[in-house]
Amino acid sequence: MIVLITDPSRSDDDLARIVRAAGEEIPRGKLAVLLRDKSRDDMGALALAQSLRAITRAQGHLFLVHRHHVRLAFEVGADGVHDPTPKLDPIVHKKDAPSAIVSVPAHSDDDVRHAVDEKIDWVLVSPIFATPEKGVPRGTSAIRNAAQIKGDRESPAIFALGGIRAENAASCMQAGALGIAVIRSILHAVDPRAATRDLWKAIAPFLTIDS
Repeated sequence: MIVLITDPSRSDDDLARIVRAAGEEIPRGKLAVLLRDKSRDDMGALALAQSLRAITRAQGHLFLVHRHHVRLAFEVGADGVHDPTPKLDPIVHKKDAPSAIVSVPAHSDDDVRHAVDEKIDWVLVSPIFATPEKGVPRGTSAIRNAAQIKGDRESPAIFALGGIRAENAASCMQAGALGIAVIRSILHAVDPRAATRDLWKAIAPFLTIDS
């Protein structure tokens, strides 16, 4: 799976256009779009959330929102929430929304252990490769460690984040990731459609039908 995280530096029209194009290049259910824009409140982000939800729903893909806009998850019928704390807001806790996907970041092995203990659905392990303002890259060993901590448990699903490109995506999958999370490699690509295609080709050989 590819998790596409939105970038507030792109216009709403650009985001909708790119998400639609990316979704057309990936099999149904294999793209998750994560709306992240801390510069706007819920009302300010509502129109974009509705647009991205409509696109992903029509294409059979997933849509998540950042915890900053957690109430929009219910407003637009999102599939889940990414919580950066990673403490969970009660409104999206499993007891309140048992079918919702809950995603958290993992900047250390301890973060992965916490996700395992709390039965979190997804962890975005980062930064794997060099990326602006995200600190020292941890390398693919961070993914291997996460996979060892997870063991044979069903969750959390491990996604690699940070400097992921078509050229290095396969190494993340080989290390134990279930998928990749990206921003610039699609949203800032000269040809987002081709970039998405190349990313998918890089990770698809490592995925099973159910992955």
